[in-house]
Amino acid sequence: MVDMSSIIHELKEKLRDNIGDDIYDEKFQELKYSLNEEELTLKVYTPDEVNKQWLMDNRFDRRILKIVKYLTQKKYELYIMLSNLNNTTEKTIVNDSKKTTENNISYKNSSNDDYRKSGFETHSLNPENTFDTYITGDSNELAFYSTKSVAENPGEASFNPLFIYGGVGLGKTHLLHAIGNELKITKPNMTILNLTSEEFKNEYVQAVNKKRLQQLVNKFRKNCDILLIDDIQFLSKWKGSEAQFFHIFNHLIDAEKQIVMTSDRYPNEIPDIEDRLRTRFEWGLIVAIEPPNLNTRIDIIKDKAKRYGIKISDEVVDFLAVNLKSNIREIEGILRKLKLYSLTKKKISIDTVEDILRKHNKLNQKQLSIDVIKKKVSNFYDIPVEDLVSKKRQKAITTARQIAMYIAKKITKETLENIGKGFGRDHSTVVNSINKVTKLIKEDIKISKDVKELMRLLTE
Repeated sequence: MVDMSSIIHELKEKLRDNIGDDIYDEKFQELKYSLNEEELTLKVYTPDEVNKQWLMDNRFDRRILKIVKYLTQKKYELYIMLSNLNNTTEKTIVNDSKKTTENNISYKNSSNDDYRKSGFETHSLNPENTFDTYITGDSNELAFYSTKSVAENPGEASFNPLFIYGGVGLGKTHLLHAIGNELKITKPNMTILNLTSEEFKNEYVQAVNKKRLQQLVNKFRKNCDILLIDDIQFLSKWKGSEAQFFHIFNHLIDAEKQIVMTSDRYPNEIPDIEDRLRTRFEWGLIVAIEPPNLNTRIDIIKDKAKRYGIKISDEVVDFLAVNLKSNIREIEGILRKLKLYSLTKKKISIDTVEDILRKHNKLNQKQLSIDVIKKKVSNFYDIPVEDLVSKKRQKAITTARQIAMYIAKKITKETLENIGKGFGRDHSTVVNSINKVTKLIKEDIKISKDVKELMRLLTE
């Protein structure tokens, strides 16, 4: 019979190892668990609504289920419940009529203790950087699914090494850590080394100075199943560490160990790096992450606003997405400012957001007016601007007019009344047009694509 109490114990240990002592002690220490093998349910009792919401917002319900599935080889349903924990005890309910054989599941904590003892660093993964918390779009889908494939089958030749490149703040490090966090759950016996190229250089210098270079080499060549290395472009600054990395790289690839690297540029654009390394970076798969498009930025803003506990309207979300184009860090920075503002209990309006963006030089200087939108829609559909503002009611003209009004509401600060005046209509007609296009976007693929493309042309 499976010892369910040991499953709960291993679940706790796994969570602590996965997220680190600080977060575990703050968010998980008071949780209690009720595991029912017969019904395949796991109830997690949390002391208050705030902690419950935090667990849900950060997708820990999914992560807990992944761990339980690994430990039991069964698919459980999870319920996060409020409880007075002083009166709640942890329970395991086992169906005694089922003579289930112990699965002999072993769990190894790959905490890199050997490296600590030898004086070398072990660099932690950010527990919030998981595949579940990564927002995908056209700009990053290939990178996302490539890293997912690596996490599912590390060492696969066609994905080894995996080289991810893109600008600052686009989510490269997030995906790198997501691989590690996923493998810590699904393949806990695997030793994962995660560090930046500068940290590798520091360890190399330390090893040379203390005459312990062989220990450093052993760390990577003998005790590493997957190497995650961030900002590899900086390796070119240090020739000694660059040469050592070359030999470590060759050994890991020959041993079919997985290597994943990130960079701010394509391998052949990295200055001063040895050609032999540049060539090896191109052996496997190279994927790019581009700046998120408008629709992806909207999804990111909504997701992160929810995580930060910020209540903002769709109009504010759209306004932020139009103005914050560079990267995800830029979005996070402004949302943190809005979080502070929200503590005043005042409503976050577009005027508030505009003021914050202007103070931080993030306000889009491209002026979007109703006239600009009319002209763009007119050219897109090859319909004269005069027809858009006329009384003509042909279907093609009517649809184009409604789309133009919908977009005007989405990406400008104009009131419904002003939008109506721009098209020779009243307030109620604008409302009806917005509602009609909102419905068409869900039902008509062509309309949905047209609106996305027009929004891109106007805002990118």
